[in-house]
Amino acid sequence: MNETLKRILDLNTAKGNDDRTLEITLNLKPKTANNWKRGLSEGYMKMLPQIADYFDVSVDYLLGRTENPSHEPAEIDENEIRFALYEGEKALLTESDEEEIKNFVRFVVDKRKKETNQ
Repeated sequence: MNETLKRILDLNTAKGNDDRTLEITLNLKPKTANNWKRGLSEGYMKMLPQIADYFDVSVDYLLGRTENPSHEPAEIDENEIRFALYEGEKALLTESDEEEIKNFVRFVVDKRKKETNQ
């Protein structure tokens, strides 16, 4: 079972649902979830945005690109980007610049996590 399907099924279980509840909620034919589990279909890949909305997680989380299920990016502490804000230069950066740096750090961290999990 691939990571995406495992996450979908784990989220469904955590929500207290069975396969049929998931199928009804997502307007799927009966036994669709069973076919996913048996590897007979990967139709869930076409439905990732709807599935992510239903479970209130990001598509990136479902795909295993991040361990953060939230739609919101992970918080990056200013201390974690101190290398970019070295002595005296921080005064030159706008709030927008700092946010761009944080977004880049998130990108690099998520990329590294993905590489190390493969």
